[in-house]
Amino acid sequence: MDKIFEADYSRWVSLVQADWEAGLKEVARLNPHFEAGRAASITNRYQQIILALLAMQKKNGVVVELGAWIGGAALMMAPFLTRAQSYHAVDSFNADAMPNLYIQRQLKGRKQIDVFRDNIAPVKDKIVIHRGTTNEVAAAWPPDLKIDLLFIDADHAYEAVRADWLNWSPFVKKGGVIVFHDYYVETKGGSPGVREWVDGSLVNIVTDHLYYTEGLAWYVVR
Repeated sequence: MDKIFEADYSRWVSLVQADWEAGLKEVARLNPHFEAGRAASITNRYQQIILALLAMQKKNGVVVELGAWIGGAALMMAPFLTRAQSYHAVDSFNADAMPNLYIQRQLKGRKQIDVFRDNIAPVKDKIVIHRGTTNEVAAAWPPDLKIDLLFIDADHAYEAVRADWLNWSPFVKKGGVIVFHDYYVETKGGSPGVREWVDGSLVNIVTDHLYYTEGLAWYVVR
């Protein structure tokens, strides 16, 4: 882990991929809830390590997740944070009303908010739940509550990703990190909306480098 932290972001991916088994073992050692988070999260092993590392970097700050699902990312990241109520989970929590078969299999007839609360119970002191659309929550966000790590993983349509960036990026402090989930070089397995936003628009706005792993794109706010 020290080797990765000492490297710049452009080398993180190669270092993680070079020994991902050791990386997963180490973050699981540091976070006793990491494996439960992996089980509840729609992420791959590289994404899981990168998200854990970013949370470790921002351990004294505020983390916001747009699209909390059933708490997987919260379990993987929140335990690294040092302060109570420093992880903010934003979601409409109405997926249980959707007919999608994958969603229904995951929820097993339960309400999404109930599954989320049960899953994050071990770290509930770190987590603030914001129930509403990302647009609604952004409109009510305290302007003085600056964000250190923003994880955008809600509606993956192009206009929705764009709106989340426009609405939330002003709250991210300089030196903070903005991460997009489900960015893939190939759209298979990911979302063309996320890729379209990052490749077609964000690259013209962000002056510094964007960094990529399999399914994540992120950058540092300057």
